[in-house]
Amino acid sequence: MILILLYITFALITVLAIRARRVVQLNAVFFCGTLCFILTGIRWKYGGDWDSYFDYFRSIRGLTFEEGFEPGWNVVSYIIKTTFNSYTVFQFTMAGILFYTSFTVIKKLSVVPILSFLLYYSMTDAGLPYVRKGIAAGIILLSLLFIVNRDLKKFLLCVGCASLIHYSAVVSLPIYWIYHNKSSYKKYFVIFVCSTAVFYVFGKLIFSNVSFLGDYLNYKLTNYMEQSEAGENFGVSISPERAMINQLLKKFYVFFFIFCYCKEVLTRDIRFRGFLNIYVFSLIFYCSVVPLAFQFARMSAYFEIVEMLIYAYIYYYLPQKEKSLFLLLVLLFNAWRIFGHADPGQPDIYNYHTVFELF
Repeated sequence: MILILLYITFALITVLAIRARRVVQLNAVFFCGTLCFILTGIRWKYGGDWDSYFDYFRSIRGLTFEEGFEPGWNVVSYIIKTTFNSYTVFQFTMAGILFYTSFTVIKKLSVVPILSFLLYYSMTDAGLPYVRKGIAAGIILLSLLFIVNRDLKKFLLCVGCASLIHYSAVVSLPIYWIYHNKSSYKKYFVIFVCSTAVFYVFGKLIFSNVSFLGDYLNYKLTNYMEQSEAGENFGVSISPERAMINQLLKKFYVFFFIFCYCKEVLTRDIRFRGFLNIYVFSLIFYCSVVPLAFQFARMSAYFEIVEMLIYAYIYYYLPQKEKSLFLLLVLLFNAWRIFGHADPGQPDIYNYHTVFELF
């Protein structure tokens, strides 16, 4: 329920501040982000995989990489456990990562900060029910700064750090070159059709033996595909084909406004073009891997997060008379998205509790 209340609050702030000066918008983003930071830090028995994370933290007796999670997560957990012995401190540390990465990127890269924050919230719930992949995605989000500035070393460092939190973050490696790619979108379309067709028909055969990736990744990939083949949907109640159609429809909404109003802008705004490249790649990636297993498709979140910047660019470049319509559609679409996240059937995410309830 808290996710819905926060969305209503942030949507109202967005409507009131979207025409204000940039500094006013950034102050509003800072306020909203700080609120989410506090709520994430004080949460209790809330969020995905709460029990496994909390139980691991309590069980720490020494630093080991043979049990627990990825090395980075284990190291951070161990340091906070031995220094503060407080899971709340651990949560504030994770919340701090999410707040710093999101606010920094919005401040430096968004042309309409308050709208980007609303998108960030609706896509990620601002990290309130965070899991390891969410923290890794936050670090990949920060890497956009180094992509824009052509700082390959710092970009690779970000990907390395994110991969130490969740191994799946390694799939983000191509986005540095995708951002700077100048190919026409006709070529992207051809790649989309060919890639989707090949993976849909031959995907499981291609990934039937990936031992060269190492024992752990080989096990995870094989296990996910076997579970998917056996009917496991990983919490998703639709077929891969329906998921692909839904993804196309969602992206069509964005592409429609870009094609009708922003097509010429892409030739002169390098950042807009670069972020759109990554966004298109997220569609190609999603539709290629979702027939293999929904768990693979969730990795598209590392690329799709640029949507928070793309919506801002669209609004920024729209003719004045079209801005209100676009904003209304954004509010409605993201309300639908957040209501999908706030599912009463998932009490770990729907029923928010705080650490103060322990006293």
